[in-house]
Amino acid sequence: MVNWYRSILIFTLLLIQAPRLWAQSSQLRAYTLTDGLPQSQVYDVVQDELGYLWMGTQGGGICRFDGMQFKTWTDQDGLSSNYINALAVASDTLYIGSVQGVTVKNRSGFRHYPCQSVNVILPIGNKVLVGTTLGLSILDQDQNKLTELSLGNNIDLQRINDVQYDGKHFWLATSRGLWRLSSLEDNRDQLQISRDNFQSITFRDSSIYAATFQNGVLKVDRRDGNILQALIGPSRINHIAFLSEDQLWVSTDNAGIFIYQADDLSFIRKIDREAGLSVYHIRKCFQDRQSNIWIATSGGGIYKYAPSNFRHFDRETGLKGNRVYAVLQAGQSIIASNSEAGLVRIDTLGVRDTLDDARLLNVKIKALAEDTDGNTWIGTEGRGLFLAGISRRDSIVIDTSSQPVRIDTFHLQKPFVRILDESVGFHGRWIRKIVLNQDEVWIGTYSAGIYRFRYDVDDDRLYELKHFGRSEGINELLINDMLADTLGRIWYGTKKGHLGYIEKDKVHHLGNVLEQNTDIVSLCIKGEQLYLGTAGRGIWFSELYDTQDFVQLQGIKELTSNNIYQLIFDADGNLWAGTERGVDKIILNNVEQIQDLFHYNRNDGFLGIETCQNAAIRDRNDNLWFGTIYGLTRYQPLENKRVNIKPALAFESIEIFYEELDSVDPKLWFEQGRTLQLAPRENHLAFRYRTVDINNPEEIQYRWRLNQAPWSPWLEDNAINFAGLSYGDYLFEAQSRNEGWEESDVIGFRFNIARPLYEEPWFQRTVIGVIVLIIAGLIWRYIRRWKARNEAERSRLEMENHLLSLEQKALRLQMNPHFVFNVLNGIKAMSGGDTEKMHLTINKFATLLRAILNNSRQDHITLAQEVDTLRNYIEVEQLMATQPFNYEIEIEDSLDTEEILIPPMLIQPFVENAIRHGIMAVQREGELRIRFWQKDHYLYCAVTDNGIGINASRNGKKNTSHQSVALEVTRERIESLSGKESLQIEELIDPDGKVAGTKASFRLPVMTDY
Repeated sequence: MVNWYRSILIFTLLLIQAPRLWAQSSQLRAYTLTDGLPQSQVYDVVQDELGYLWMGTQGGGICRFDGMQFKTWTDQDGLSSNYINALAVASDTLYIGSVQGVTVKNRSGFRHYPCQSVNVILPIGNKVLVGTTLGLSILDQDQNKLTELSLGNNIDLQRINDVQYDGKHFWLATSRGLWRLSSLEDNRDQLQISRDNFQSITFRDSSIYAATFQNGVLKVDRRDGNILQALIGPSRINHIAFLSEDQLWVSTDNAGIFIYQADDLSFIRKIDREAGLSVYHIRKCFQDRQSNIWIATSGGGIYKYAPSNFRHFDRETGLKGNRVYAVLQAGQSIIASNSEAGLVRIDTLGVRDTLDDARLLNVKIKALAEDTDGNTWIGTEGRGLFLAGISRRDSIVIDTSSQPVRIDTFHLQKPFVRILDESVGFHGRWIRKIVLNQDEVWIGTYSAGIYRFRYDVDDDRLYELKHFGRSEGINELLINDMLADTLGRIWYGTKKGHLGYIEKDKVHHLGNVLEQNTDIVSLCIKGEQLYLGTAGRGIWFSELYDTQDFVQLQGIKELTSNNIYQLIFDADGNLWAGTERGVDKIILNNVEQIQDLFHYNRNDGFLGIETCQNAAIRDRNDNLWFGTIYGLTRYQPLENKRVNIKPALAFESIEIFYEELDSVDPKLWFEQGRTLQLAPRENHLAFRYRTVDINNPEEIQYRWRLNQAPWSPWLEDNAINFAGLSYGDYLFEAQSRNEGWEESDVIGFRFNIARPLYEEPWFQRTVIGVIVLIIAGLIWRYIRRWKARNEAERSRLEMENHLLSLEQKALRLQMNPHFVFNVLNGIKAMSGGDTEKMHLTINKFATLLRAILNNSRQDHITLAQEVDTLRNYIEVEQLMATQPFNYEIEIEDSLDTEEILIPPMLIQPFVENAIRHGIMAVQREGELRIRFWQKDHYLYCAVTDNGIGINASRNGKKNTSHQSVALEVTRERIESLSGKESLQIEELIDPDGKVAGTKASFRLPVMTDY
């Protein structure tokens, strides 16, 4: 009887304790100073349009949370005060209410409007209502001023704790009553609903819910202001709000959170310290767009309450320790190995200790299994194999006090724990896996291969024991996992990547099927597919009956981690993979590819994070249980509570040459199709964009493109730099996707980099024109200078030529004074005797002078004229000579003397030299020969005499400067016409070697008058 009462007492205590245990499963995640929160007193929390959470603290300023980290702003950054009472968001503007007034934060920075301490802020259009400790004010940003409203002493002198607008009326929760106002300008239509210290207001349907500080919540008809219902609930209320599927959450400052059903305001549950809160003082409860509820506390930081299909068990909820190495479904209970502290049982009564045996303490239990008799097989590391169960024996009781004698049979049950070791023939001590296949027990060890046996519980005896080791064909004895297929084959995977199976006691060792020493950690079978979970190389699969070719599991999404510790299929055929980063739910298509993937970690309620090897089961209710190093997590496949919303993407910053552009709103500019005009040097741009996902911030991926080019790959980077862009129009676009691969709208930014001045066509044409003008000017100047030089040179040459011509003409006009003197003396002498010779000489001399005067005025004369002039000159010389000589002028027959032109007086100097210095100096009859002929377009002339020779003539010359100059000028004239060495003067030598005369020869280009 005592035991019966004791059992009832224990059962009652467990029933009392059970709600507490289940309440502790609420998914509360605390964020405190150690997580980056600037202050533990959080008075308000709001969410902006991008998804950031903003929190106002008492003493720490404001902070922004993106799911991973906090960013803080204080009075050193522009806040008027670090003591924040209220926050509000409208578009991209944050309104901050502090003890010093209202501060507006937007892209351009902070702007402060001083006033009384602010309790509530309500943006309505372009106006902002501000409830202070002394009445209501209105902020007009267009006029940039904050104005106190005059609503009468009943409102103006009261503390405004909350303000709401239902589209028709303004509702004010003040320190002295609840008010309804039709207008903020007209004080006549004001209705006081109740006289009390009201703290908070919220709407639902056609009702207003108003919370008092001491006397609960009122339900008011917002059409007529009548009180519909009074909730005499908790006292000291700070805030109320409808959250989590129309539940009224009431935040108090001394008792935590009370939750009521919205329809009838019936109590549902309470969230306080027993549920995981560290303090009772709650300032506000706020629900974000992903259905997470954020609990702002005074002194305990902020909590995230996340609806989840996961329930977590750890030391705080009854486990002996947090590490769970093995999990087992035993009847309607779950048994889990709990660190090195034995086993625990989880059932409807909560978490309880089970199997109190000292031999199982301080040892890791790595494998659990239950046979058909309800016995539990326990595999340990280093302690071998245990069996726990209940032995049943029949006992006969004879009651002799009754007539006739009564005989009853009782079934006695006695729990037992046995160790199966060498004493019964089992030698394995490091157990990794236990497989019960019909009445056979298969034990996979981490040192000695595999054992198979049958066991008689009543007799405590092993029989048909068989060991499979190296000699039986298992080449690698470090067994990680085992399982049985539908044909009764036992599959095993090893530490070094070996795979094999045992069929009818024959080992089929397949060897290293992945061709690397990759740790095969977990095995799983679905239909005819065998899946392998590896350490570092992901998941592989193959046909169960054709394991020669394993293929790595791939698809449109990638595994979160390639370290696979657990593999299990749920009731819907989805593959779950436990890793060091949480679990992946893998949706497979009909060709065994990843069609979709969902990752669960701490933000989703999977608080254990790192899973333990092979500690995963599916129970009879299709719940999944995962053992982790931080506790045991259950996944209940109810309606998915995860809220997948379309991600919002926005530009965080746009930098131009490392300077942030804050003068434009990228979103507004993109929607309006506006383009930012940039200077040519402003061609280095950097874009930073962001999507905020509070639940899975690390799973956000981004891509971008420029000017409709192909999209970049999806990456985690949310920034891109462009350096040295050329001029032209640009459209930069970006997009994000969340953990469920739902894509955001494309955001963009148009900009134009102006064409550099040197690239402008008009500038290029101008430069080219200037260059052409400069070149033309230089060329013109060069030509002018060249012409001037040529003109000067020509003038100089003309002058020289003129002087030379004059000189030549003078030379041509000159006669040897001796010759003229001799001619005149000769004529004088003839006058006394030989008058006929005198007349002939005068006539010849006159003809010669006339010819010289006529020819000297011309540049060229005919050969015939030159020959006539030579004849006259020679004949005059003959008449005047003291010693007679003969002459001959020989002209080649082919020459037309009337057509060929030569310079005048060109031959006379040679003839004069031949007569004067050659023939006249010898004592014999002189011979003078002049010859003309043509060859190769040249006219050749040779003057030959039989005088004393040129050398003797030169040595004996006296007073012959005229002849020397005339001869030199003649040489230059010939060489200028015919080139160097055109004139040859040589002595003639007779056969005896004596000088026989002189020969002067030259050539001239043939010139004609046609």
